[in-house]
Amino acid sequence: MKQNDPEAVVAAFYTAWLARDVPAMLAYIANDMQLSQHFEDSALPFPGTTSGKDAFKARIEMIFADWSFDEARPKTLLADESTVRASCPFVLRHIATGETFEGTLRHVWRVREDRIFQCDEYLDVARLKAFLRLLGLPANSADSAG
Repeated sequence: MKQNDPEAVVAAFYTAWLARDVPAMLAYIANDMQLSQHFEDSALPFPGTTSGKDAFKARIEMIFADWSFDEARPKTLLADESTVRASCPFVLRHIATGETFEGTLRHVWRVREDRIFQCDEYLDVARLKAFLRLLGLPANSADSAG
């Protein structure tokens, strides 16, 4: 990977993410990483912003404990010298039930010195809550399910 290539950094991160390789993911993350998951309500236990590499690792491990990606197709929509905007259609498997959920993540990545220091993530939470309810989770459990 050539230096100062945000698109290559993000592509390498996605590869590690899809392989569930947390140490490899962390190699692309800055110590002051901020992950903001912009969910319009509390359908998941991790909306909001996580700051720092250790907090990022903890959040990723929490997500990986409950979910795995059967398929994901990240695609760069727009990139410049520090920002990568991407769309990522996916099939996500809820590990406890084996059921799958399809959707699209939207990411805005910011890269500095070949390290990701900010990611803004967007997801259709209403669809995810409906999926969780179809699994038989009551509304309050769907609001805190992982």
